[in-house]
Amino acid sequence: MIKAVWIDVDNTLLDFDACVKAALRDGFAHFGLPPYRDEMFPVFNRVNNEMWHRLELGELTREELLAIRFDRIFEALGFCFDGVTFEEYFRNYLFDSTIHVDGALSLLRHLADKYVVCAASNGPYEQQIHRLQKAEMYPCMTYCFISEQVGAEKPSQEYFDYGMSILRGEVWADAVTGGAFHPEEKKDLSQLTPDEVMMIGDSLTADMAGGTRYGMKTCWYNPQGKGLPEGMAVDHVVRTLEEIKKFL
Repeated sequence: MIKAVWIDVDNTLLDFDACVKAALRDGFAHFGLPPYRDEMFPVFNRVNNEMWHRLELGELTREELLAIRFDRIFEALGFCFDGVTFEEYFRNYLFDSTIHVDGALSLLRHLADKYVVCAASNGPYEQQIHRLQKAEMYPCMTYCFISEQVGAEKPSQEYFDYGMSILRGEVWADAVTGGAFHPEEKKDLSQLTPDEVMMIGDSLTADMAGGTRYGMKTCWYNPQGKGLPEGMAVDHVVRTLEEIKKFL
C-alpha cells in the first residue's frame, strides 16, 4: 500500500525543456549572440545531460557544473562568449519560469488528497521552491526534498536516506516543509518502508534507478515513448500524467 509519493520537478511537473528554449532564445538576443535556432537545443541537451550525469556520479560538484556548463555548450555550438556571465542570466531567467507539464497541477491535487506528496528534485533550493510556489504547486507538497538543501543528489543513497528519515520523523528540518504540511494532521509514518513509497519522474538514472535501488515503487514518466534499457525494470510507465490517476 502506497503511503507517500515522491515526484520529480523538472520535465515531470514543470516543462524544463520549454523554459530552457525560451531562456536561450532571449539570452542569445540579449547578448548579441547568433539567433537561437531549434537545432541548437539538442546540443544544449546533450552537454547539459552529460554534466548532470557526472554530478549524479559524484564526478562534479554543483559549483563546478555551473562554472563550466555554458563554456562547454558554447564550445559545442561554435560560439565564443563568457559562460559564467551567461550562466547567471540563464539561472535568473529560470528562477521565474513555470511552464506546466500537461496535467501536472491536476495530478498533484489528486495525489494530495490521498498521500503524503514530496517534491524530489536535484536543483537550487531557493529556485525550485520559488518555481513551485509561482506554479501553484507548492500548496500540494507536504515536503520538498531539494538536493541543495539535502546536501546530496539523486540517485545517491544519502539523498533517499534523508527523505525517508524526515518522513519517519527520525530527523527534522524546517526547510523541507511544503504548503500542505500541517503539524496537527501529521500522519504517523514512523514505520514507513521504501516499498510504501512511489517515485515518479522522467529520469531513468536519478529517479528510476535511484528509487529502484532504494526499494521504492517506481513510475517512469515517458512522454516520448522511449524503450527501457535492457535489464532495467520499473513498476509503471506512462506517457501522460493523467494515466497515473489510474493506479494512485
